[in-house]
Amino acid sequence: MSICKIITVTALALIASACSSGPTVSHNAPHGIVVLAPAQPASDNYQLMLLEVDDVRVFGGRDAYWLAPGRHVLRVAAIISNDRPLLRESRETRAEHEADVLEIDIVEGKRYRIAAHRTGPRGGDWEPVVLEVSDIR
Repeated sequence: MSICKIITVTALALIASACSSGPTVSHNAPHGIVVLAPAQPASDNYQLMLLEVDDVRVFGGRDAYWLAPGRHVLRVAAIISNDRPLLRESRETRAEHEADVLEIDIVEGKRYRIAAHRTGPRGGDWEPVVLEVSDIR
């Protein structure tokens, strides 16, 4: 085997192991689902952005995450905007500063809808909450 093939195979193996060691699991593995609920301003509930699961950064854009059963620490940021929408970069920078933590016990076969519940008039007045727990099937 040539040195190029060895380097290529090693690099692919490292990438695969890095991807598999993340906090989320395959839908085929035992799991619960955390769903980032859409905003419901009338009830003071707003959408969250998931930043980290168990101190591991997740790359978002998704509304649902499959997690292994057990206790997890979710680092989240609220998406509360009363004015114009923020650019993605600005929102992520702001989210890092205004993040909060939600500890959750995931049970296999359950779906958890989570949101930011507004607790006051300022943008930073919110707390992460579990709105609903239901069966996946």
